[in-house]
Amino acid sequence: MSHEEYLYRFDRRNADDGKFWRCLQDGCQGRIKTDANDVFIEFCNNSHKHPRDPDGVAVKEIVTMLDHPVLLDFVLLTLTRAFRFAIRIDSPIHFKRIDSNRFVL
Repeated sequence: MSHEEYLYRFDRRNADDGKFWRCLQDGCQGRIKTDANDVFIEFCNNSHKHPRDPDGVAVKEIVTMLDHPVLLDFVLLTLTRAFRFAIRIDSPIHFKRIDSNRFVL
């Protein structure tokens, strides 16, 4: 889930079938609430401890659209190489698997 260039992971459901989401960054207190269809309702806590991540959101949206495992692996490898080249780093970049066909940086 992304909202206003921040990435969120599912936290829990509430009594009215809405959902609570927490920021994907470790230690960040950012929280949002959506309805059952993942439509944003409100911020529960909008005090993020890091800058917005428009590139991470773009990568997540592209990767989420892919559902073929071979294609997904190819795209992840290509994106990783392009990202490493763009910022000129030699250390490996790892994508975290959310489920069978969704990853995040």
